[in-house]
Amino acid sequence: MKSQNYPWIDRVKYLVSFLVLIIHFRPLSDYNPIVDFSSAQIIARIAVPFFFISAGYFIGVNGLEKNVVIKSIKKNFKLYVVWTIIYLPISIIIFMPQYPNILLNLTVLGVYFHLWFIPALIFSLITLYYLSKLLKPFTITLIAFLFFVLGVFGDSYHGVLQSGWFLDGINQYLEIFTTTRNGLFFGLLFVSLGYYIQKSDITSKINITSAWIGFIISYLLMFVEMGLLMTYTIPFEYNMYFSIIPTTFFLFTICLKYPSNDKSIDIRNKATIIYFSHFIVYFIVYGIITLLKLDFLLYSSLSRYFIAVISSVLFANFVIKQKKRNKKWASYLV
Repeated sequence: MKSQNYPWIDRVKYLVSFLVLIIHFRPLSDYNPIVDFSSAQIIARIAVPFFFISAGYFIGVNGLEKNVVIKSIKKNFKLYVVWTIIYLPISIIIFMPQYPNILLNLTVLGVYFHLWFIPALIFSLITLYYLSKLLKPFTITLIAFLFFVLGVFGDSYHGVLQSGWFLDGINQYLEIFTTTRNGLFFGLLFVSLGYYIQKSDITSKINITSAWIGFIISYLLMFVEMGLLMTYTIPFEYNMYFSIIPTTFFLFTICLKYPSNDKSIDIRNKATIIYFSHFIVYFIVYGIITLLKLDFLLYSSLSRYFIAVISSVLFANFVIKQKKRNKKWASYLV
């Protein structure tokens, strides 16, 4: 297994990076509220779980040893520091007035809306490493699932709780930490699931047809689940659905069904750059468009989305080219 490459994992990472931009830019918000909600709060929500499950899988491939975990943490921490510095100016203007707790921002929320992913990943990797010394991969995944169950009540299932000590406890937690979309309640499950997939032969028992059927049914169940929640409750956020677990699992299983000798490091790095850069790149392009008095390009939510996509892709391609030319600054971004 270690000798095989799975380029479709990186290709899907690249594709779902554009789903992240759908969440943040809401391209259909000017046109149809139902389609807009479905695209941003249901369809696009598989993106981050896929990043997490991939990280868990490959930490298993590389060996969940102390030196491997430390190396991964160092790499992600450096990435976090670089992008934190890059986003700090606009964070002070846009993000921090909403979330003024600097310690919470640095350790849980990130200093901008999407940077929470790295603290959550680092926490998940550290937790997985220590739990692996005591427990089997399946048991770790089960424990992580129980935390996920708790976490959904601070997210999409918050409205299910009408009153009582549990709701009071959840609200007190949210008052302090703002969200349960973090490493403990969210990231750990998918990182553990990826690790479990790598350490077990569970996906080998699922043929490609069954994987596709499971993926499609699970994806459809996300619509059903959110439809019921929206009908009978008021969700607090739209990150954590139970059906997103099998959806991510089957999508990742599909990717594993197409191993090859192809190298896909470039597309993997491009996905990373698009994820982290899209806000800052958009703001720069936004400023240029405004200075050139081409404001009509910004009138449509769909055009704003495509501006973000095109500029992020061009920037990612530029960074990769500079990295291949051994430009040191480019290596800091990925």
